[in-house]
Amino acid sequence: MKRNWHNLPRRSWPIADCLAWEELFRSGDILDGHGAGTHWSQTTRKTLEKHYGCWLGWLEHNQRLDHESTPAHRVTPEKIRVYGERLRECVAPCTVNSYLRDLKVVIMAIAPEQNWRWLMDLSNRLKIWARPSRKAELPSASAPELFAAVVQDLSRLKHELDQRPHRLLAYRDSLILGVLMGAPVRLKNLTSIAIGQHLATLGQELHLQFASCETKNRQPLHLVLPRALNSHLDHYQRHIRPRLGSEHLGASLWVSQRGRAMAPNTIYQRVRMKSQALFGVPINPHTYRTIIATFLADCSPEDALRARPLLGHRRMDTTETYYVRALQIEANRAVSEALLQIAKG
Repeated sequence: MKRNWHNLPRRSWPIADCLAWEELFRSGDILDGHGAGTHWSQTTRKTLEKHYGCWLGWLEHNQRLDHESTPAHRVTPEKIRVYGERLRECVAPCTVNSYLRDLKVVIMAIAPEQNWRWLMDLSNRLKIWARPSRKAELPSASAPELFAAVVQDLSRLKHELDQRPHRLLAYRDSLILGVLMGAPVRLKNLTSIAIGQHLATLGQELHLQFASCETKNRQPLHLVLPRALNSHLDHYQRHIRPRLGSEHLGASLWVSQRGRAMAPNTIYQRVRMKSQALFGVPINPHTYRTIIATFLADCSPEDALRARPLLGHRRMDTTETYYVRALQIEANRAVSEALLQIAKG
């Protein structure tokens, strides 16, 4: 069922909500403090504003938006229950969880003095209930085998005489896969790579660096690309990228056929298409992070722990699944070895 209400743009919010929202980002000093949302990134602010606008839009559509009321007084268990039910009729469980979680974040920041225990409990229950509606498809090959296939495809395309536009794009897309596997960053960072700013040559190595303000966990990220990609990145920058645009290309590493910086959704779709062509499975960018973490877990428990800094996880519990997997594999290998010794004895 299609949603029958629209997000209410901020210019149409009640005055109380506009003032409360602006207060979240008030700058201050050690004496008068600052707003509760000053640490939110621009992307987070935009998403929270959108989801809060959805809540207000639903209230307005159902003639429940009292412009004289405060934001906190509107958030009641009864209204949230009905709002959640309407969302469930229109969007996937993960999206319902996202909308209500962000509403919780905003309202708790606006009115921190109020008891929101019931809303926190609801959010926790939704997180458990919400499961991806579609499981990510994984290839049967291992991460090293996938990477080897990418490098082989790059070498083949590099030495082909066919330089028609679709072949140039094929080379670019394979290189995106190679970089994504060698440095499994999030889509936002993959898209934003700028030559000289994020991608730089240090000695014989190619480094990817992102400042703390550019990453999801607000921590700097510094990765080294596999040397197998060095010559291909050089070839791309010298011969492929200039042919995809004009002489006045910006610093963006990934450019479209029209010479413009590629958008996140475009890269997302191209990664899926190229994965389908090479591996027979349309793998999305985030799933490559899972593939690399799984590969590390299959190596050893110690390698599994390396997934945390590599993938930029702030909390250990995010990586714990792979650590447990590694321990299970290690224990299984020990049991298999013991059984083998008993059989020989």
